[in-house]
Amino acid sequence: MSRAAVLAVLVLARTAHGEPGEALRDVLGEAPVIVRGSAIDTARTGAFADTQFAVSDTLRGEPAGETIVVRDVADGATPLDRGEDVILLLDAKTADGVYPLHHPAGRYRVDGDDVIVNASGVDGANVSAKDLRPRAPDERLPLEQFRALAGGGPRRSGAAPPVLEPPPPRAPTRGSAAPAPPAVERAGAPRWPWLVAALAALALVLYGVRRAR
Repeated sequence: MSRAAVLAVLVLARTAHGEPGEALRDVLGEAPVIVRGSAIDTARTGAFADTQFAVSDTLRGEPAGETIVVRDVADGATPLDRGEDVILLLDAKTADGVYPLHHPAGRYRVDGDDVIVNASGVDGANVSAKDLRPRAPDERLPLEQFRALAGGGPRRSGAAPPVLEPPPPRAPTRGSAAPAPPAVERAGAPRWPWLVAALAALALVLYGVRRAR
């Protein structure tokens, strides 16, 4: 049995056990860069299709809040639809400044707060006919769960609330006296010498009484 067939059997077995999250985690783990956004324009140059892509969110990697160039093979590839909300799995940035689309399945449709993904961990609409993954029905996965599997964690809607800490002790202002120590320490500090002196005096008295007898 070939390696591809073995992988297909393993994916089928995992799907039968109802673990699409694990399959998706494996697929996402192959891509060093994962971004969300939409295509602006696509130009075909030779064997490649270069797409100007507006990044709205970064789930993994460096690009954030900027426009990047995503490169896909032009032969038989479906260009990214302009304005469509998608998540892309990308390879590392090349020397000429583009991000190759990670294959065999490097994109997911986003519909509101959900991502379209099947039990094999891919978006079936973006899988080529040559891919040996089983064709499972489309499902909806919450976007935040997708982010967690991608390693991005939940996206914060605003800044984190400030952490309240006790203020540091204030230094005495110029011309004012230093703050007095606590009452216990002030009352207790001179108490020890007097107590020792009193005990010593009592010991001398007792000694004198005994000598007198």
